[in-house]
Amino acid sequence: MDESADYVVRARERLASHPNAMTRRWDRAAISDLRHSADVVWLNNALHRQPDVAAALADASALATAGGLIYIMEAAALTPQGLVSVELFADGGARPRDRLRGEQAWCQACQKQGLVVEAVDRVGQLLLFAARAPWCARMPDIDTLQRELGERLPAY
Repeated sequence: MDESADYVVRARERLASHPNAMTRRWDRAAISDLRHSADVVWLNNALHRQPDVAAALADASALATAGGLIYIMEAAALTPQGLVSVELFADGGARPRDRLRGEQAWCQACQKQGLVVEAVDRVGQLLLFAARAPWCARMPDIDTLQRELGERLPAY
């Protein structure tokens, strides 16, 4: 999922040979529609752009199946060209370059959302994290529960 329709189209083209892969434009309804359905959630250099990192990680966790993999790639530093491009699209508040974090800070942000960080690596200027969603869902998704029960129970 991505907010950019262009990125979604490109990802769909690249994943066309993988029948179980899906792409979708990001919207709030996606969390409800796809709750606990993804075996892998990949956050590709996106967290530092989010105004609320905790909410973004909670959304990723909500998309993942119980124990699902959440793969996070984050820039450790931005190139001069990267600084110019992200500053052009900054939406107020903290600038994206000010939101870059180190390995320990990203791990702590994940842990605060109940994610278990299993592996951390650095490749050049990229930090890579493999985290697991909680093995149990803490609360049922009300919309999904109503829909599923509505299909299985007789109407009154």
